Amino acid sequence: MIEKFDGNPNIPSVIKERTKSPIKRVLLINPNHGGSEGFQVPARTEPLGLEYVAGAITDIVEDVRIHDDSAEPGGWKEDARQYPPDMVGISCNYTVAVPEVKRLAGEIREMLGKDVPILDGGHAASIKPDELFTPDIDGIVSGKGEKTFRKAIEEFAKTGSFENVEDMYYRNKDNEFISNVRPYEILEIDLLTEFNSPYMNGLVLPRKDLVDRFRDSYYLLYYPNPQVLRTADGCTNRCDFCSSHKFNKEMYQSESAEQTIKKLEAIPDKSYVMLPDDFAFYDRKAWNKIGDYLIETKSKRHLWAQTRAKFIAENEELIKKLAKAGLDTVLVGLESFDKSHLKKVGKGEEVDKNIRHNFEAMRILKRYNIALWGAQILFPDFDKENFINLADINNEMKVEYPQYAIYTPLHGTELYKRELKKGNVAIDEDPKHFDLFYSVLPTTKMEKEEFYAWRDWLYKHTGSVSPLKMREDIRAGLTTAEHIRAFGKRQEQAYSTERYEKFIPAEYKPKDYPKAIEIFSDEKAKTGEI
Repeated sequence: MIEKFDGNPNIPSVIKERTKSPIKRVLLINPNHGGSEGFQVPARTEPLGLEYVAGAITDIVEDVRIHDDSAEPGGWKEDARQYPPDMVGISCNYTVAVPEVKRLAGEIREMLGKDVPILDGGHAASIKPDELFTPDIDGIVSGKGEKTFRKAIEEFAKTGSFENVEDMYYRNKDNEFISNVRPYEILEIDLLTEFNSPYMNGLVLPRKDLVDRFRDSYYLLYYPNPQVLRTADGCTNRCDFCSSHKFNKEMYQSESAEQTIKKLEAIPDKSYVMLPDDFAFYDRKAWNKIGDYLIETKSKRHLWAQTRAKFIAENEELIKKLAKAGLDTVLVGLESFDKSHLKKVGKGEEVDKNIRHNFEAMRILKRYNIALWGAQILFPDFDKENFINLADINNEMKVEYPQYAIYTPLHGTELYKRELKKGNVAIDEDPKHFDLFYSVLPTTKMEKEEFYAWRDWLYKHTGSVSPLKMREDIRAGLTTAEHIRAFGKRQEQAYSTERYEKFIPAEYKPKDYPKAIEIFSDEKAKTGEI
């Protein structure tokens, strides 16, 4: 059968001939990740990884569907009833999602029976696959899943087994999990950085159309329905607390400017576009071209990206151009402004440079009216002075979106290995606590409840998005007062005023100043002031 896909910019406009296969229908599920409310305050975005997998298999199956269980919990059952799948794939990108993925696999097995293979994949599944070695899961795709998942379908259709599929863990007839995951050699970083990457340029476009029914549930900060666009994989940093470089086999690969422009053209103007790359803009030549394109076409798209403080400090002219091209907000891993704490996360002799780059990056972003999402670490040995100093720095530098992640030895990181070796340190191994809002290590200067109270106090005491920017975003059609209020309510629900008032003396309570989010309160809306 020959089927032509056209009329939708998210589906490859080429003619593809389908292969005959007993695997005709595939259901891909993005689980409800779980975790604390704080884990879900800033963002819920489309499952881009599953969209890429769907794009990679569109030509070898008759029907592929994506269900986003974070947007519509339990709705996958109706999909499975109406379109019974021959194979199911579940993503597991976060450790905190492991219990939910196992529960979900059990429900799917009970409903569909033993003959429908259930595969898992994603970042957390790749980094610590043994967490998912259960009778309900038949295989785990390791690393980037597009090619491997496609191969798994083709191989299972031929042999009824995953035995010959590389980069998979599969359950054999004896219910033992066998590894077909290839080892990789760690090379010098210069040899592993690949701009205009054939791999990235060769990816089939993601099937973004498959999540259209969930788009009203997606948000990034107070922006509804952000469009997610990946331009690079991997990171050149080797931070002790991160496993991104291991998941990407130590490689950094970015696509061509032309490929990025092609994908931007498929995104409606006046969209808020999220670049989930761990290190955006590293290919300066490509991003100069992309910036020129956005400026010359008078694009009204706004961009959110993540990059390094050092890169911003050393590339002010590029940042200036991208600000003109629509760069709106940048997530920067500030981590810490304290030398002793930076050394704890492997910054070694570079601590002075790191702190200098942090402040220079913040000044450059302010210079060009780019909002800062400042990611910072709360260490277990914090006392009240550490929290107060951190609040002072964030308020003085007017960090719009501060993020305070508790120091967490995530699985697969050097930090995790190091903490395990400390005989006097107990790591709480409950996967639900690996959400960066719970301390899996003992806090040493105060009890955990008081530590969390100070964390909540920080969120209440900092953050400085201006009302003017919010009004400009409303006028530009990027958001509404309703979505701004929803963002404020998520914050209120996650960070307990009652908790910090119980532990923190009155003199340490936030100063009496109107936060922008409060200006867009329900009361103001009722009076017609916004």
